[in-house]
Amino acid sequence: MSDAIERLKNRSRATVPKRDASLMKSQNDEVTEFSHSIETASFNSTISQEQDSESEVVRRTIRLDSDIDIQLEQLCRQQKITREVFLEAAFLTCSENKQIMDELLELAKNRYRDRKQLGEHRKFKAMEQKFRK
Repeated sequence: MSDAIERLKNRSRATVPKRDASLMKSQNDEVTEFSHSIETASFNSTISQEQDSESEVVRRTIRLDSDIDIQLEQLCRQQKITREVFLEAAFLTCSENKQIMDELLELAKNRYRDRKQLGEHRKFKAMEQKFRK
């Protein structure tokens, strides 16, 4: 299997010329770019300011582990809240407590690493099956 993976990694790929995407940039993209560039300190002060005034809601799509998705759905239904509100409250709680935030980030980094490895494994398995045919 590792031989097949090596052949796939070393295989040259076709290049596609870059296109000008400046006309496709929407206001939502600017909001997204802005939200990712904010530092934590200024973000925390922004949160407290937004609580006093009406805050803008940004739509996002998230992917969750199926077991966690089911448990989170059950919890939110029981408590009569949305997932988004739960996520906001969890973030606000963690941002107020450094120890909880550190523990959460360590767990998140481990889960991210594991998910990344699983994705790589699935990708190589799919590629191997494709080239066997």
